[in-house]
Amino acid sequence: EFPEILNSTPGVYSSMMGGGYGDGTVVMRGYSSQNTAVLLNGVPVNDMENGWVYWSNWSGLNEVTRSMQVQRGLGFSKLGVSSIGGTMNILLKPAEMYKGVSLVYSRSNVSFQDNVSVTGSTGMMKGNWAVTVCGSRRWGESYRKGVYSDAWAYFLSVYKKLSKKHQLMLTGFGAPQEHGSGWDATQSQYQTYGYKGDSLNSSSTYNAAWGYYQGKVRNRSVNHYHKPQFMLNHYWDIGKRTKVTNSLYWSFGRGGGKNIQRSYGAPSLSGATYIDAKGQLLWDSIYALNQRNIETNTNTSEGSITGARSKYYLEDRVNDHNWYGIFTTIRSEINKNLTIVGGIDGRYYKGYHYAKVVDLLGGDYIIDKDPFRKMPSGDYADYNLSA
Repeated sequence: EFPEILNSTPGVYSSMMGGGYGDGTVVMRGYSSQNTAVLLNGVPVNDMENGWVYWSNWSGLNEVTRSMQVQRGLGFSKLGVSSIGGTMNILLKPAEMYKGVSLVYSRSNVSFQDNVSVTGSTGMMKGNWAVTVCGSRRWGESYRKGVYSDAWAYFLSVYKKLSKKHQLMLTGFGAPQEHGSGWDATQSQYQTYGYKGDSLNSSSTYNAAWGYYQGKVRNRSVNHYHKPQFMLNHYWDIGKRTKVTNSLYWSFGRGGGKNIQRSYGAPSLSGATYIDAKGQLLWDSIYALNQRNIETNTNTSEGSITGARSKYYLEDRVNDHNWYGIFTTIRSEINKNLTIVGGIDGRYYKGYHYAKVVDLLGGDYIIDKDPFRKMPSGDYADYNLSA
């Protein structure tokens, strides 16, 4: 996976975490991505709300990455973005790619099974143009049961050298993906469900996030996301010692994470009724419970309702955003001992976060009440109330 390229860099550690493609994380000198500035062609990509970097958004970029600049620890950064953990800049420049076409197929038994990618680059053409295009797909199951990936990726970059002093580059890419998650297990779960000689439940492969539904594997925790990003870079060499970089960028993320939620009156899913002897979720039992839970509710926004009220349902927690930005840096070497860097980092970001029901799991409706909070009257509290 993309972050694992950095394992050869001193002071940088990357891990696959849950075992699914895109679940990777990078730690630089002990600091997570929340404390590390990550950039693509000098454009910041850390999440504006929590600082995380979701590597699944950049699936497939390893095919077109020319080089990576890594600065470990807090200090002066040529990019104008400093962070306590360090700075990482991923360079994607078609002018530096060799001319040719590459077709790759690989098969793995780790985070996915199959990978196909096609990459083409013109190199520097007449008129000082260069174009690189790439498309790829990764799909299949992980070494952990219930964990799977289905990830596409596309990339297009056009470079134009206007003169000796000015260069323009327009880049667009995205990676629509869906993957089933692998949950970390507690020591007690390993002790309860870990069987010697059973690779399904070994300490490194046990995953509590899945079970069989109608004879097929189904994961309860599914991530899906697509974050196209577009950027226009302008490189200006004012003189031998002074350089300016201007970047305009736009990204819009669409997606979220699906998981089972319980309504009021529903017992915990950790009980033996809904977990089998090997620690896996009993989907059929959940459907059966919802289907036989017939109730009549009179005080609803739809009036009186009679039917199967779902005690468990599948919820999609949506995390959409629109992000626009401008990033300008000027770097001037005054002399051998003094370099001045300044610039502008302007951003506009708006996030949209809400939950929606996507599957009633055999029921007819749900009542949107808080299952963990009761009012003095004994009724469960409504959501979205200030009281």
